[in-house]
Amino acid sequence: VSDEKPKKAKDVLSLQQKLKVLDQLNMMSTSEVVQILARQESNIRSIKHRDKEIRSTANFSPAVSKVSRACGKVLLETNRMDS
Repeated sequence: VSDEKPKKAKDVLSLQQKLKVLDQLNMMSTSEVVQILARQESNIRSIKHRDKEIRSTANFSPAVSKVSRACGKVLLETNRMDS
């Protein structure tokens, strides 16, 4: 018999949400963004601190997905020709 409660899942911001936070930080102060998003100030500050890293990841991600989709289409077309 265990009285342990299940662990609460972490509410993690997606990459798109982090980019929106960074855009808001360009127009507003950190405390204003914290009030709007109802997040911990430390979380918003860490996003602000990792600005370059987040933006470089965002710039890299769409290119990778386009390439993989393009490769998938090419592979599908190649497989159809072989059949």
